Amino acid sequence: MNNFKYIGLDFSQSQILSLKRKKLLLWTFTILCVFTLVPLAFNHYLLGNHYLAFALMAFFVCLLIDAISVQVNNMFIIHPSLVAFCLVVSLLISIYHLGVAAVFWFYPIVMILTFVLSKNTSCFFNVVLLAGLAVIGSSQMQLELMLRAIISLAITWLLAFLLMKGMNNLAEKLRQASTEDPLTKVLNRRQLNRTLEDAIALKKRHDITSTLMIFDIDHFKKINDHYGHSVGDNVIINVCNLIKSITRKEDILFRLGGDEFLLLMNYSNVNEAEYLAQKVCNAMATIDLAIPVKITVSIGLCEISTDLAVQDWIDAADRALYEAKASGRNCVKKQTELPSLSLH
Repeated sequence: MNNFKYIGLDFSQSQILSLKRKKLLLWTFTILCVFTLVPLAFNHYLLGNHYLAFALMAFFVCLLIDAISVQVNNMFIIHPSLVAFCLVVSLLISIYHLGVAAVFWFYPIVMILTFVLSKNTSCFFNVVLLAGLAVIGSSQMQLELMLRAIISLAITWLLAFLLMKGMNNLAEKLRQASTEDPLTKVLNRRQLNRTLEDAIALKKRHDITSTLMIFDIDHFKKINDHYGHSVGDNVIINVCNLIKSITRKEDILFRLGGDEFLLLMNYSNVNEAEYLAQKVCNAMATIDLAIPVKITVSIGLCEISTDLAVQDWIDAADRALYEAKASGRNCVKKQTELPSLSLH
């Protein structure tokens, strides 16, 4: 699980980056600050600009603490808004002391805030930067120069925002293509193992029970062969939509392939799952198709056990499914006797 977050900041703008690359980016920026920001802070302290020196060092110390915390625990200790606040204050103080020379630092910082912070947080701090530049810069810079700086910074912010939005849209499309079934829009097998591993971990740590429901459409091959694949696809979509309308928000539906589906029923034991499974069987009669065929499903259930690995858990539910088929189909069977299996 990706815990690389702390309320306001979670690199949510940067969905295209993996956790490893986010850590690398954070450490690269931290090391860069060691060779640029720290000497700059000492220089300003010696020049008598104590407030600026303290603000710069406060930002660096907060950044270093968070970089170490992320490397060790995958989470921030110091609220990211405080880190951003120190950086913004440093820039505004630098305008007061250095005037127009400090404006050049605003451009990379505006982009960093836009790419790293969440949308609302980055908007807040960028507005503060522009407003602070207008207020403090009015006494330190010529009006025309100040207006040019504000307008160019606003354009830089807008372009960075649009670029990040476009990259995130592309990343989301790629994510959907790799994790969602294109026909039914439910999750595919790529996400299955990780999700079931999380469920097993919750069982071990917090004794939270989950149950697997594996089901497929009875005699689906005959429907495909007799009426064609387009009708078969329509049957799958209708069955999938019906399942989603019956199940809860915490239940997660996967398409395993063909007409076979898997439903992870979180916070449910096998008896509770059996009630819902029977409800699913009964609801199949409500599916209205333009063919004279009654849609039914066979369902196998298996409750989670800490002795089971992911594939063992799936196999156990699959055995219950085959038992349902052997019992005449259109019924529910549950796997209650589990062998003692070791984790893979």
